[in-house]
Amino acid sequence: MYKVTPSCAILFVTGLTSMPASLNQTNLLASRLHNFNFFAVTFENTTSDLWRRAHFVDLSIQEIAKLQSRKKSCLFLVGSQEGGMTIKSLFASPHFESNRLVSLLVALDAPQRLAFAVDHATAEFYDQVNTYWNKHRNDAALNSVTLVTLAGGQRQVKVGFHQLLSSYIDVQ
Repeated sequence: MYKVTPSCAILFVTGLTSMPASLNQTNLLASRLHNFNFFAVTFENTTSDLWRRAHFVDLSIQEIAKLQSRKKSCLFLVGSQEGGMTIKSLFASPHFESNRLVSLLVALDAPQRLAFAVDHATAEFYDQVNTYWNKHRNDAALNSVTLVTLAGGQRQVKVGFHQLLSSYIDVQ
């Protein structure tokens, strides 16, 4: 079994339609981070069930934790587009037990709210995740996590600026 040597890892989670661009971002980021172990999860439109995606990311985190060589290891989660909401949803899941590892969430071009409801399940997913973060932001599990959102600014056309605003984000 391969043992990971640095104490911190980065897990990059793509969105529904961001596969080629996200992998380019991933490769660029990974090439510059020599002291981190870098992992990526891509979905390639395999499922629209966002809770199933979150569960798969959770399983990936558990495997990464097994590879970490030190007991005090850390994990940074980076999500592109819907991947940003997927990584946030992990904390709203009652089955997520890896929260002690995660200290930083970075959401790239990730809408924090929907511009319009695509379908009932997606709207419910966003509502449940945002409600959880609004209620529990100061709880121990979320208080030790820094949440950063980054987007293209006012000229961003895919994700409108109003979709990125949220009261519980640390850095926007």
